[in-house]
Amino acid sequence: MKQHEVRRLFPMPWSHAAPVSKPARTWASARTLRSAGEILALAALLLSGVAFVVALDDANLPASFAEQVNALFMRPDGQVNLAATLALSLSVVLAVGLAFAVRGRDETNARAEFLAQEVGGSHVAVERLSSSLAARDELLLTVVHELRAPLTHVVGYAELLSSGARPRHPQEISEMSAAIQTASATMLRLMDDLVEATRLQEPGFTLKTRPVDLSQIIRGIVAGYGVHSTTHRYTLDLPDHWLAVLADPERIHQVLANLLSNAINYSPAGSEIDVCARQTGDVVRVEIRDRGIGMAPEDQQRAFDRFYRASTARSLREEGSGLGLSIVRDIVEAHGGNVGLVSRLAQGTTFWFTLQVSHEYAHAPEAARTAPQTVPAL
Repeated sequence: MKQHEVRRLFPMPWSHAAPVSKPARTWASARTLRSAGEILALAALLLSGVAFVVALDDANLPASFAEQVNALFMRPDGQVNLAATLALSLSVVLAVGLAFAVRGRDETNARAEFLAQEVGGSHVAVERLSSSLAARDELLLTVVHELRAPLTHVVGYAELLSSGARPRHPQEISEMSAAIQTASATMLRLMDDLVEATRLQEPGFTLKTRPVDLSQIIRGIVAGYGVHSTTHRYTLDLPDHWLAVLADPERIHQVLANLLSNAINYSPAGSEIDVCARQTGDVVRVEIRDRGIGMAPEDQQRAFDRFYRASTARSLREEGSGLGLSIVRDIVEAHGGNVGLVSRLAQGTTFWFTLQVSHEYAHAPEAARTAPQTVPAL
């Protein structure tokens, strides 16, 4: 390996190619302090000086310092005292050499620690990238699987209609058209939910939060379901006063719509769906309860995963994208709330979520805060 390649892989502290990261800056600032080698060098030089003074003291020479030094290094015959000169020179050289050796060791250890941190950070980044790629591949496979069934229906019926073959009964044409419309609506709903779920995961996603009355939102959406979905009965358990929360009303409307649709799809026609909201401390808890098929304990743990459908739902062949509850979780958690469920097989499921209370209504007139909201009758 050439020298420039070595420097590129392992840049020296004084190299301009050294990566400017937090560990590098910390290590560079630490080099400005005295290392253990420098301290040992000072100690060695101090000991050499002490030994030198002791040697002068023991020589019992005249009081002049210059004469003492001259007497220590020069013999009476005028020759240089090689032993004393070599001893002093050797002590100084050993002290300086020891200082450089220890300092080099400290720099090597610091550099090794820095490289270990960099390698560890790279390893974590590689693991995250691998996990992200695996999740992306799993998502693509799931989307292809979910699209295959409705797309097969569309292609099959379209080929049958375009072949010119006459059906036995005229009603079969309307049935084929209805099947194509249903499959197309399923694919469109899947695409919309997938786009929405992806948008909620983007770093730039933001909520348009403001103080809103959660009771009014709940009454409005339940009234709408009471008009358009007459197969179920809806009961409301809400306080007469405002439930002021800090939220994005459109997103909370989406959360309630997904949970109500889920309750309708997995409960028998004619059964009741209860919607309850109560304030406890600084949070408001909303519950939506159905009397449906319920969920097994192993299904409850994965209910909010993308594209997951409970075994009971699969057995009923209910249509759905498998993204509705995942979207609910992402929206509620983006508001700083929590979401969960309680379910029993053949008895029903209760989904709940919490939102933070808004205190900006505290200065509103008492009559306005306690006045009941006017909504259409269910």
